[in-house]
Order: sequence, then structure tokens, then C-alpha cells
Amino acid sequence: MRKFLALGLAAGMFLAWLPRAGAQEGDAPEARVSEPRVSAPSVSEPSVSELRVSEPPVSEPPVSELRVSEPPVSEPPVSEPRVSEPRVSEPCVPGADALGVARTIEIDTIAGPRFGAPFKDQDILADGEVVLTFDDGPLRAYSQRVLEALQAHCAKATFFVVGRMAVSDPEMVREYARFGHTVGIHTWSHQNLHRLTPLRARTEIELGFSAVQQALGKPVAPFFRFPYLADTRSMMVHLQERHIAIFSIDVDSKDYRTRNAEAVHRKVMSDLARVKKGIILFHDIQPSTAKALPGLLADLKAKGYRIVHLQPKADATTMAEFDAMAQQQLERRQAKVASEPLARRAFTWPSSGVHAEPAVARERVRSTHRHDQRPPSQDWFSNATRW
Repeated sequence: MRKFLALGLAAGMFLAWLPRAGAQEGDAPEARVSEPRVSAPSVSEPSVSELRVSEPPVSEPPVSELRVSEPPVSEPPVSEPRVSEPRVSEPCVPGADALGVARTIEIDTIAGPRFGAPFKDQDILADGEVVLTFDDGPLRAYSQRVLEALQAHCAKATFFVVGRMAVSDPEMVREYARFGHTVGIHTWSHQNLHRLTPLRARTEIELGFSAVQQALGKPVAPFFRFPYLADTRSMMVHLQERHIAIFSIDVDSKDYRTRNAEAVHRKVMSDLARVKKGIILFHDIQPSTAKALPGLLADLKAKGYRIVHLQPKADATTMAEFDAMAQQQLERRQAKVASEPLARRAFTWPSSGVHAEPAVARERVRSTHRHDQRPPSQDWFSNATRW
């Protein structure tokens, strides 16, 4: 009996052991199959760095490309601030009360013609016709007002410019031309040529042409007026050889004698009533002329006077050595303004360092000084209050 019990217990234990053994034997293959699955992610799934490399490089354009695509015209360059300048050159259409320009005369200067009293070589004006001329400028405070008064009447004039003044304010010289006026020459420093040697007088003339031309940025008219109307025979011969016209006057405003605008107005209209026509002399550096001009132009229109504008058939030529001297003066002026901004307000530019005659002027020039009259003061500022 005990043997049967022992055999049954052994059989039961054997039967209980069989499922566990089978489970242990089945676990081993499953573990072996799962091992490749653990190593698979390292091969089949790319790393983060690989994903970044595979992204298209053009999907996000660089910042520089975006800037290039912005419209370049949205911000105009700083070097072109004057948008209103083209309006200056637009044709002026005179109204019913404006003088305008009755006619324009083209002057052939090849023979060095002379105009105005006392020459009377060329009688180009009819009764009622006047030529407006302005000497000694530019001086911005008054020259600008003169230009505005002329523009209000669509009137044109001739400005006889002093070289030193042109160097002092080249932009104002260009304003003359932008408004359509003729630019002539009134020497370099407004000296009375009677008091100079012929060589020095020649330098005054030629340096004046070179300085004003460089300030203007283009050739000037071959028109010249002697300071104080003090012509000399030798310089008239020189100007004729250079094919430059000489201009005197028929009516003198005497604006340098008074600050009273009414006095200037009365003087001009009174003289015109007597001579009927002619070349009128003003100075655009004088406050009396700046004040008188609007009313005077209106009176000329009311009394039936007509404006004649003079233009040259050909431009003036300059001499290389005087061009070099003028360029030095302009460069000195530019350097002075750059270092001292207040220098821009200077009334005129000093003429020191320009008295030496260049080689081109060192040829014999016949002296024909007039000794029968006492010339005015040599000082330019005193001269500015005279012719």
C-alpha cells in the first residue's frame, strides 16, 4: 500500500513538473527572436543630425536674399535731396500783368562789339526796349530776392559776376543759370583797371572768367563789363582779340547811393522817360535794388516797356593757367567751409595769393592808362558802394 502511495506521489510531482519545463524551454526561443528587435532601431531609424541634413536648404532663404528683394526705390538716396530743382528750369509762362521777354537777341562776339553809352557802336534796341543787367554779385541775401522778382515776371537779365563773389557762393552762380539768365564777367576782384599795370589788369579779367566758369560748372557768356565803367584802351584791345563783347550802360539806377527803394524806382523811370530805351544798371548786392525791383518791374509793364534778353552766339573760352589758379581758389574755399562752417557766410572771398601774373600773361601789353581822372578807392568794399 505504501508503495502505491509513493508511486502516486511521484507521478503527481512528475506531471506538475512537465508544464514548467515546457514553459522554460519555450522562453528561450522567444528571447532570441526579440534580440534583433532591440538592435533594429539603431539601423532603421535615422538620427536627429541625419534628419537635419536631409532638409532642403532652399526652404528658408537667407536674410540677405530677402533684403535684395525689397524695392530699392522706397528710400531715395541722400545725395539727391533737391526734388524741387527741376521746377526752376520749367518754362515760365507770364500772366497778363507780367513783363515776360519781348524778344531775345543773339550776340555775335567774334569782333569784340561794344554796347551802351558812350560807345553807341551797336544800336540793337528799339524805343521802349530795355535790357536788365546786375553787377557785383552774387550776394545771396539780395541776389535771391532779385531772382524771385524777375521770375515773378518771367523776365530775363544779364548778371556780370565778380570772380571772388562766385568762389564765395558757387551755388548762387548756378541759380542765375537755372533761372535762364545770362552770366557775364565783372573781373576777379572788382579793381579799377586804370590803377593796375596792363599785366595785372589782364589777370583780373582772365581770372574772373576762369573763376566764374568753374563756379558755374559750364562755359559763361563772352560778355564783360569794366568795374566803374573804367575801360582802358589796352584792355579793350585785349577783349576784342579774345572775342569778348564789352557792355556799358544807358541808365544808372544809382542803387549804391541809397537804401531807399523808392529813390531807385524814381531814378530808373525818370531816366528811361528821357532816353526811351537802353541797358539799365543795377547791383544785386544792394538792398535797395532787392526792395525796389518788384514794384519797378510792375511799373515797366504798366508803362509799356519791353524786356530784351541778350544771349551769346558762342561761349567764352578760358586760359589753362588761369583755370588752375581759379581751381586753387575754389579748393581753398571748400576746405575753409569744411573746417569752419561759418565761413560760408563770408561776404566775399579774399584775393590773397592770386596777384602773380601767370606765364601766359607775361607778354608785352601796351599801357594806355588815363591820367586825366582820379580813380576811386582800391578797396573792394569801398568799390561795392560805387559802380
